[in-house]
Amino acid sequence: MIQARTAYTAEIDDPEAAARDILRQLALGGALRASSIGFLSCYTEFTQTGAAKAICEALPFPVIGMTTAGAAVPAGLGELGLSIMVLTSDEAVFAAGVSGSLLKEPPEYALEKAYRAARAALPREPALMIVFAPILKEITGERILRILTAMNPGLPVFGAQAVDYIDINLFSKSFTLFNGENRRDALSFALVCGEIRPSFFVHSISTIHIQKQRALITKASGNQVMEVNGMLFRDYLEKIGMLGLSEGAAMSFPFVVDYGDTFLSVPRAVYSMTREGHAIFSGSMPEGATLAIGDIDYTDVLHTAKEALSNIIREGGSCVLFFSCLIRYMALGPDTVAEMELLRSTMRDAQNAPPYLFSYTGGEFCPVYSGKERAFINRCHYCSFICCVF
Repeated sequence: MIQARTAYTAEIDDPEAAARDILRQLALGGALRASSIGFLSCYTEFTQTGAAKAICEALPFPVIGMTTAGAAVPAGLGELGLSIMVLTSDEAVFAAGVSGSLLKEPPEYALEKAYRAARAALPREPALMIVFAPILKEITGERILRILTAMNPGLPVFGAQAVDYIDINLFSKSFTLFNGENRRDALSFALVCGEIRPSFFVHSISTIHIQKQRALITKASGNQVMEVNGMLFRDYLEKIGMLGLSEGAAMSFPFVVDYGDTFLSVPRAVYSMTREGHAIFSGSMPEGATLAIGDIDYTDVLHTAKEALSNIIREGGSCVLFFSCLIRYMALGPDTVAEMELLRSTMRDAQNAPPYLFSYTGGEFCPVYSGKERAFINRCHYCSFICCVF
């Protein structure tokens, strides 16, 4: 069994006071079991003042995490705070790791080296990998996930990409965290082994917010789409009334892609248009997949969050990790804490609701079930609300 404790602080400027506040709330005296780990999400200023580091140094186990645009636990929520969840168990074993720079050395090498080091600390094969990945323009989240999956096929990978509240265009102040040290270009992660049976949930754009008319990808390479329905992608957009998209332009709305291998379609963003009229997407876009234009707004963010929370409450469990896409946060407009407040009120009113940690992210990693493969496959999501229940 895994037990969980959570804490929240808004103390940014005084590292020692922040650490005392977190330790007081966690009340760990006599509570820790044979193996423990912490997951931390915070406003980026906590990494600059030393408060995040002081909290990690005050805890007798590894702590990993990321910066975020907003985080919540039962004790508090906000855009400018720090939230932490501690997992501890006599049955499960946790091992933490951090990669080297994914830019200074081949990411395949950096990730496998870190994985092998962490795996060596476990008594047997891990049952779950929880990751906090950087957002880098040079390496997509999907590529990172593909590398992780190749290292141990069949291992479920759940996690998020770090973001920041200060610079939501370039994410220059977004960091992954490992024992209080912030990394701009490294991945921090935890391996979990033991008799655990995590459940995964993904809720994205409601069906009524997805255009019924789908288009077939007829020419593509990697995450670049050249042709749809046999015509240049730019010409396709003009045909459906989307005019004036210039070279380098990004799109504020998602395309919903059906890969044909699961029951779940996946939102993908267009990062930019090329001079040739091709589109660069946020994930792989294979030929033969279909796409449709989607839309996400304030109402749908809360509607899909309610759906997810209903599943969580029905599922039960000892703790939950929630990650929600930054696009959902932006769709809330000025009411930026609405999704976090809905989470708090719903979980508070539910009977025996488990402790939780919620964070906003720039990309979501969550396994989905493939009837074709008869197994879970790791997938990178966007515009989604994902959950892992222990």
